[in-house]
Amino acid sequence: GSIYEACGNIEGVIQGAGVIEDAFIKDKSVDSFRRVVDTKVISALELASALRLDTLKFLFFFSSIVGRTGNQG
Repeated sequence: GSIYEACGNIEGVIQGAGVIEDAFIKDKSVDSFRRVVDTKVISALELASALRLDTLKFLFFFSSIVGRTGNQG
């Protein structure tokens, strides 16, 4: 079944999926980079395919709190 069968109408979604693998890009492995990016991108694509985008009032995707707080790496 769909999420709409389970929950009814969905008016808004906030997506903040993420994994913590802080490191400077020069020190980050390709696998680590993929895990971090894929966690955001794959979940966003899954949401886009499951949601009725034309009926949403809002859809927020949060990238990283680190962009605001300034964690090193």
